[in-house]
Amino acid sequence: MLVLAAAAAAALLVPSPSPMVDAASASVPSSRAGDNVGFLTDSQVDKKRKKANFRRSHDGHVAMLNRFSKQWTDVKCDLQVPGLLLLREASGQVFYLGYAGLNQVDLSDDQVVAAVAADDWENSMTLVKAETAAGGVEALEMTREEFYALVSLHVTFTPETI
Repeated sequence: MLVLAAAAAAALLVPSPSPMVDAASASVPSSRAGDNVGFLTDSQVDKKRKKANFRRSHDGHVAMLNRFSKQWTDVKCDLQVPGLLLLREASGQVFYLGYAGLNQVDLSDDQVVAAVAADDWENSMTLVKAETAAGGVEALEMTREEFYALVSLHVTFTPETI
């Protein structure tokens, strides 16, 4: 289901060596937050990420642009379910997006995030519903802080449900 968008991913790391960089360090670009990725300036990296429909905050958190609502959606990995991403829209509603067969979706890698953002994720995400104290079921809503503090949905997922 994860479609690797080669054009989107390749566009993120276009080397443009600086004459100020020696040959030894020029061969090892870094993709850590705040580093000069692929010899691009931070603003150039931000522009390429935005063109690929995602952004990364200074603390490393990722948000993808929903192409339908035109709003940013927070993204994080579920820390107990391999291949499961948790999504939080600006409204606070929480969704999940699963990739069967993947042990890990590395959100620290811009190419992986670009591939996910280029995929049809908006149509594949599933609303998380939770039981209320009254016994009913409603959409799970969280603040951004609650969302990033969440470790896992604590739900058993099988490849058939992802």
